[in-house]
Amino acid sequence: MGVGLAKEFLRQMQGDPDKMSDWADAAMMLANALSTTGEYAEAESVCRETMLSFDLMRLSLTDTRMVDLRSVFGYALTNQCKYAEAHSVFTRCVAEYTVLVGPDAAQTLDCSKCLGVVYGHLGKLAEGVVILKDTFKRAKLVLGPTDIASLACGLALANALDAQCKYGESHALYEELEPVTKRLLGPDHPLALEAAGLHAGSVLNYERLVEKRQSAEQSKAEPMLSQRLKDLTRVVGAVVVAAVVYKTLAKCWRACR
Repeated sequence: MGVGLAKEFLRQMQGDPDKMSDWADAAMMLANALSTTGEYAEAESVCRETMLSFDLMRLSLTDTRMVDLRSVFGYALTNQCKYAEAHSVFTRCVAEYTVLVGPDAAQTLDCSKCLGVVYGHLGKLAEGVVILKDTFKRAKLVLGPTDIASLACGLALANALDAQCKYGESHALYEELEPVTKRLLGPDHPLALEAAGLHAGSVLNYERLVEKRQSAEQSKAEPMLSQRLKDLTRVVGAVVVAAVVYKTLAKCWRACR
């Protein structure tokens, strides 16, 4: 649905407590449409105003609609670099989805992935990687390794590992995910393009890592080789001296005879 139609739908549903499910749906559709066109500030405003209206009118839904809207709110915040508030939003979403649909539901896992990403943006990469590893593992088991949500989580994990300079781990993960993403979604899909770009960057980082390791091994080997040459020189010197002494003693022995 386009932004214009979504706005009209929301206008018709807005403020009617008898249609609060449709109202929440309309707000989420408009926020999604705005996010698709990069209008994250307006998407944030739509979500915030709708959630505030529900709170003021003391309206509540027993299904996931408000949590769905809150998760879209979190995406809009993240895309505006409002990471502290996004962290709070996604933490709440994970808790609410866990109660409503279970810890391994697609919505729960998606918000868990977003929470891990936000941790990275807040400078807490180690915590983010722990969350992303757990989420990726569960997503592969529950949704399957080729599900788009699993692939997106895997790419987020690989990106976080890259940020930690764990290039060996991230490169192996990109090598696994990039061809699968391209095969399943097509080379022009946004996720496939993201995977290809990140994979290309990881190849450079991994090559630098290999070069650094080889250089370190070579530097370590050079002193050992130098020491062995010194030892060999000493042995050869001792042999030469022994030979000279032997010749001298032999001459003296012959002269005495």
